[in-house]
Amino acid sequence: GVYESRDSGASWAWIGDGLRPGEAFFCPEIWNANRELAVSKDGSMVCVSYTCGGIFYWDSRARSWKPAEINYPFKQWNVAPWDVAADPFSERRFVLGIQNAGVFVSEDGGRRWRHVLGPSAGCIAVDPRTPGRLAASLGEKGLALSGDGGHTWSMLDPALPTKHIKNVLAFAGNRLFVGTEGTLGIICEVTLRLFPKPEVLRPLAYSFESLDKVGGPMQDLTRTRVQPLHVAWSDGNHFKFLRKIGHHAPEVGCLWLVTLEGD
Repeated sequence: GVYESRDSGASWAWIGDGLRPGEAFFCPEIWNANRELAVSKDGSMVCVSYTCGGIFYWDSRARSWKPAEINYPFKQWNVAPWDVAADPFSERRFVLGIQNAGVFVSEDGGRRWRHVLGPSAGCIAVDPRTPGRLAASLGEKGLALSGDGGHTWSMLDPALPTKHIKNVLAFAGNRLFVGTEGTLGIICEVTLRLFPKPEVLRPLAYSFESLDKVGGPMQDLTRTRVQPLHVAWSDGNHFKFLRKIGHHAPEVGCLWLVTLEGD
């Protein structure tokens, strides 16, 4: 379900009322890099489920999720909402990619959706710096780009080696980055920076009563000009487990390891 925090993550409250009970709503598969929850600047929210095919918007007055209204332009089969994103420039505006249905846009916080591109779409990208610029993965058809919020689209270079709705998209300035399936990679230019071998390598270890006690010293270290080669920490539960399986381990609440190098 969905949980909400109003204190920067210190505490969380369940707000899943209205979603389909008794079944997994969000996709548990780690190889699917799709977003199923989006929040607009005004607090309006949309959540979609690739697993059960649901599209819901958050009704702030009723404090519950409501099914969205969506009309498909042609007969559908195996429809699966894949990726949803909020427009950073327009409150209550969302963009949604649906497998075997296409790209849809909502202007009213996710209540109603209109079809803008099809017949199938997956991952989408909303440019955080250029208003109205969108991109969508269309499976075997490749990639499409819009500069007017989805009203018109143009197809991009068809030479993409692997075309799939799972191709993850991201804008970086005037560039569009695409992640494809498989192990293909092309390195066009490599710049190496060499550093002299340090004369001294000094590992240090500090023990604390508990894990929360190490936060202050770690913050103090980041505010200095010291750049450690390595930083790691382990809490008392880690050492307790090691002792249970027969290994020697210190009896401390937390151990902080810092490795320094220099001359």
